[in-house]
Amino acid sequence: MNDFNKFSELTYQEILNKINNDQGNSFISIDQTIQDSKKVIAIKDIHAQKDFITTNASKMLSNYTSIYDSTVVKQLKKHGYSIIGHTNMDEFAMGSTNQSSFYGPVKSVYSDDYVSGGSSGGSAYAVAKGLIPVATGTDTGGSIRQPAALNGIYGMKPTYGLISRYGTFSLSSSFDTIGILSNSLNDNAQVINDLACNDSYDQTNYVPEDFNPLKTINQGVKGLKVGIMRSWLEEDGVDKEIKQATLEYVEELKKSGCEIIEIDVPLTSYSFELYIALAYAEASSNLNRYDGIKFGMSDIKQEGSIYENARSNFGTNVKKRLIIGTYMINSEHAQTFYGHAQKIRQLITNDFNKIFTTVDCIIAPTVPTLGILAGEKMQEQTAYLSDKFVIPANLVGIPAMSMPYKTSIKGQPIGVQIMANKYNEHIIYQVAKFME
Repeated sequence: MNDFNKFSELTYQEILNKINNDQGNSFISIDQTIQDSKKVIAIKDIHAQKDFITTNASKMLSNYTSIYDSTVVKQLKKHGYSIIGHTNMDEFAMGSTNQSSFYGPVKSVYSDDYVSGGSSGGSAYAVAKGLIPVATGTDTGGSIRQPAALNGIYGMKPTYGLISRYGTFSLSSSFDTIGILSNSLNDNAQVINDLACNDSYDQTNYVPEDFNPLKTINQGVKGLKVGIMRSWLEEDGVDKEIKQATLEYVEELKKSGCEIIEIDVPLTSYSFELYIALAYAEASSNLNRYDGIKFGMSDIKQEGSIYENARSNFGTNVKKRLIIGTYMINSEHAQTFYGHAQKIRQLITNDFNKIFTTVDCIIAPTVPTLGILAGEKMQEQTAYLSDKFVIPANLVGIPAMSMPYKTSIKGQPIGVQIMANKYNEHIIYQVAKFME
């Protein structure tokens, strides 16, 4: 039975009680007007929903009420979903721990000593805890897959542009991708299918006519060619249990009739640096609109300019990224950093395109470690590795999913990442379904 079917048996009040009785701080707001609990879903607090406060987990937008629905919300309503509320996140989706939220951090389902991961940590916790069957997330540099892995659930980042970003607040426009977190693989694929539509409001959006993520989900894996990023497994800092689990996963596919091919994209070693140069620069540009006049809070009674007062409402993590990003696109440095980074990004894209002429999908770890302790800043090497494993899919725009595979000796979730060529989400679901 899929999780949607389980939740359809609950009344709205029962679902509401589950959320209100939980102390995980995963929900920012609840819609008290919903009466129908069938096909219940939660959305990350980054999608505009008409007449509903959408804050991006930031003080800057804590009083902002949207006057229109994002395309994500429109599609969910069109397909009969009940949006029960908005989930917590890192402020403006900037972070990997869900500790930068204005509303406080979200803990891991494994232990309160650990955080849920980010930036879609609220959605991941709510799904993994059983408060909701499915939730949306956004993935700019792993922000769906990383918290999915840390909480033992499915987290799908589809092809860039498959789901319209209209009405979803922008972090880095050439990276941002809307996806789904769920406990059920079939539910995950179904919601992705329902959200995929051609939208004239988003010029980066495109859905092939024959797109269907469920079309091969029950066909098995015999005959598929599977690539393995073995060099990633040899990096210092990769937990031995994660490495072992990934190799076991590949071995199971081999026993089931898959051809295993070792592959490598050496330029992915620059993923972390590329992400800083490109994503931070785009974030700086996108957040210029929060000036305290049309968007963003500002106290006109304070000394100083309205612009300065408004931007003081950003959190420390956001301010840091804006400063770095502004430096990157300064006229003196734009070509040195942003321009060169775009060229390397294209080279990585070319390498992946070549690889997908020989393999159907790629298997790799999702994250290098088993968890992130609450209150702890990620060690530089851990942050580097974590970004290296998940950012390449965002750089190239290909679909990638973290699926729960097993647990560690201590009971912490271990996820495995599956990547495929653009618009080949069905292959990812096919492999995941077989391993499920």
